Amino acid sequence: MKWVGATPSLTQAAQRTEDNLRAFKVHPEYEQIEEQASALTRHIHVLANQNVTDGRLLERYRRSVTDESGVADTEQANHMLEEVYREAGAVLPDLVKKRLQDVKEFHHALVRGRQEFLSSEIERLERVVMRRKHEISDLDNQRASLMQVLATHGALAEYNRLQGLRQNALDKLAQVRQQIQQIRELEEGRSQLRIQFEQLRQTTRRDLDDRSSAKEKAISLFNANSEALYDAPGNLIIEIGKNGYQFDVEIQRTGATGIENMKVFCYDLTLIQLWVDQPHYPDMLLHDSPMFDGVDERQKAAAWARAKEESARLGFQYICVVNTDDIPDVGIMGGLNMRDASVARIVLTDQPSGCLLGIRF
Repeated sequence: MKWVGATPSLTQAAQRTEDNLRAFKVHPEYEQIEEQASALTRHIHVLANQNVTDGRLLERYRRSVTDESGVADTEQANHMLEEVYREAGAVLPDLVKKRLQDVKEFHHALVRGRQEFLSSEIERLERVVMRRKHEISDLDNQRASLMQVLATHGALAEYNRLQGLRQNALDKLAQVRQQIQQIRELEEGRSQLRIQFEQLRQTTRRDLDDRSSAKEKAISLFNANSEALYDAPGNLIIEIGKNGYQFDVEIQRTGATGIENMKVFCYDLTLIQLWVDQPHYPDMLLHDSPMFDGVDERQKAAAWARAKEESARLGFQYICVVNTDDIPDVGIMGGLNMRDASVARIVLTDQPSGCLLGIRF
């Protein structure tokens, strides 16, 4: 919407520049008149700034004239001194009274002198400010006359500048129109993508509905695997998300250590349990020792027992690379002997007579 709204403005700007070029008149003294107008403007600014400064001073003088707090403070001080003497049962000496009277008269004379000075300064500043205002008004009228000439005429440099502005306006207009076209094409492409995405999502949803039996089988296998480890079925979640199929697993086991690793174990075991029904599938599941890091010993034993049971039942091979000191005690293993649990057993040691993946060194 912003791009579309910008096009009429650029079109109007280009048209205005074109009209200005057609109506342009060159004045022979354009630059001189322009300099005179600029000089008048600068002078007006100087006078206006001076008026602002004098106006602030004038306001301060006016406040000082109306401020009589000094006289009142002196009267109050004299009265308090007399009260102190009276309360003390003493008579204020005549000399002190005369001194107080002299101070009061001096202060009154000082205040009157200050007020007279301030009044004269206020009158002077008011005259100066008013004179500047009249001068500003005259200068502004002169500048308006010059600006009228500049408004109806121009210079060759101004004409060339207008030509440059016209070309810039035309270039911007062409650029914006091109961008608008690109945005329209992009929006059309996005609309098509949204349609295709929704169609693909519906197709994926129908595909998931058609595979409901396979989905239920996968959920059932995962539940059985997790229940073998924790005596409580987990939950395999298969749904359609924004980017296609989404898989998640849940095992509600509060306080169990290594629960995340065991989610992966159950998920991996579920995959190979499903693959055995396919004509071609990897008939091997391999887990390295980090899979069982932080896992409780009872869950380790239950996981290996479940893997042995399902591999024997379905005919795939399960390989687990584990350190011997990570294998739980025989009592926890429930009779499962890891050393006798595989058909072909490879023991990796750090002895020179050992071997790695069947290769001796």
